Amino acid sequence: MSTKTTFKRIALVTVAALGLSLVAVAPSQAAYNALACTVAGSGAGSSSVACSQNSGVNNYVVLSANNSKDLYITIAGGSMVGGGSVKVVTAGGSVAIATPTVGTITVTGYTFTAGAQATTATDTVVITVTDAAAVALAAARAAGTYFERSTAFIGAGSSPVSSDTANLVAPKAASSTPVANIEVIQYSTATGVSPAVMMQNASAKLVTVSVAGGAGYVSTASNGTLAGPSASATGAADSDFYIYSNGNAGVASITVSVNGSVVATKSVTFYGTVASLTVAPAQSLFWNGYSTPNATVITAKDSLGNVVPNVDIYTVSDATTVIADKNYVGYTDSKGVLSATIASLAVGTASLAFANGTDSTAAGYVATSATAVRVSDGSGDISVVVSFDKDTYLPGEVATVTYTVSNAAGPVPAWSSASGYVNDTTSSLALTTNNLPSYYLNIKGDKGQASYKVNMPLSAGTVELSTTPYSDSVKVTNASATVALDTTAADAAAEATDAANAATDAANAAAEAADAATAAAQDAADAVAALSAQVADLIAGLKAQLTALTNLVIKIQKKVKA
Repeated sequence: MSTKTTFKRIALVTVAALGLSLVAVAPSQAAYNALACTVAGSGAGSSSVACSQNSGVNNYVVLSANNSKDLYITIAGGSMVGGGSVKVVTAGGSVAIATPTVGTITVTGYTFTAGAQATTATDTVVITVTDAAAVALAAARAAGTYFERSTAFIGAGSSPVSSDTANLVAPKAASSTPVANIEVIQYSTATGVSPAVMMQNASAKLVTVSVAGGAGYVSTASNGTLAGPSASATGAADSDFYIYSNGNAGVASITVSVNGSVVATKSVTFYGTVASLTVAPAQSLFWNGYSTPNATVITAKDSLGNVVPNVDIYTVSDATTVIADKNYVGYTDSKGVLSATIASLAVGTASLAFANGTDSTAAGYVATSATAVRVSDGSGDISVVVSFDKDTYLPGEVATVTYTVSNAAGPVPAWSSASGYVNDTTSSLALTTNNLPSYYLNIKGDKGQASYKVNMPLSAGTVELSTTPYSDSVKVTNASATVALDTTAADAAAEATDAANAATDAANAAAEAADAATAAAQDAADAVAALSAQVADLIAGLKAQLTALTNLVIKIQKKVKA
């Protein structure tokens, strides 16, 4: 082999090797990312895969083509500054992507090789556009430097509570001991957000608590100092305020303001000494030997009408063998109310009242007006009268059946929860729903009555109730009622028919009157026509006479001239 031939072969091998090396690097060239992202104004480069920018009318992101090839880019979800969503970026050049609104913008690049655009993307940049204000707000919330809301709860005494205590009352006498506490807490997070973030003390807003109405004072001190109509606290996210009595009775209207805005209103009622006791309702019928619960409701109030709690109540009876006198029955609750249980001792009558003490001559003694009461044992001959609340019902209508029980002394009181005077009650027609009693009558109130609801039969007829007495000493008077079909629609239809008939008669009468008027008009027309003919004849005759007279005059004139 000659030297020349050897050099040729070496050259071919070298070219082939270079060709193979070019083929080998092509995929790596297609895989690299040529676009780099620079946030406007920062001058700092970021990942060529993703970057972010705050939203703004004039905000943008710069993408730089950091390679030796041109790039064809497409923009999805946004546009370039100045508009447009496609562009050829020359090697080493750049493009500005506008970021006016929150969202995601995707920029895809395709390289050019020898003027030919790649068919697959070689670059993808995802730009996340965020809300700067929202980000800043979220950061402030998390740091506890943003005021979002506050809570204010009031409770009795000096200890904070997590919910309001209702019906707070306190004596009006001035005291350095708090009657109520109001805790105000400021938060950076909204209601329902967990975890709740309390504000930093340094960022907390001014809290002011004011008391109106003349009754009660407020202070930030728990020992009664600095108490007055208003108190304020600053520099604390959790503030405690204390309410005190100031010697005045009435309702203290409390306003809680944070950062100048009212966030809550509370109230405490300061009461004076008892000035009145009222009874409503006043039960007047009791079963002998039985303690009747909730028989009488007693309310205590001061001279201004404020309710007074914790008032001890005693009976005042003029017949101590029937109902005990000066018997303690309980004390009023926070609403100034006591539902008293009354114990009866023997059959008879008494005048019953209630008082706030046992010595009627003592200062501050107050009593209710007296009520005539009767204690019965339901003995002797018993009368049970059964009655409906109406005489007539529609099919299936709800009816009230009442059993009225009495003896010679009058209505029989309830005993325990029920009283046995009758056996079963049957109906001549099947009731749609039957809640009538068997043996026990649930008597309530002072009239000896027990009432029950039933639904009447669906068919028309007479419903007769038959109640069997429990014993021979019980006499029962039964009841009956009528179930009538609903004739409302039929009656309405009949009325409509009558109205239609009346309208038809009126139309016929009008038609006859029209015919008569037509006939009269025709007669009048005929009479006018006849009269016209007569007048025409008379006029024609008069014309003839005038013509003859004229001719005669002419003849006479001619003769006179001759």
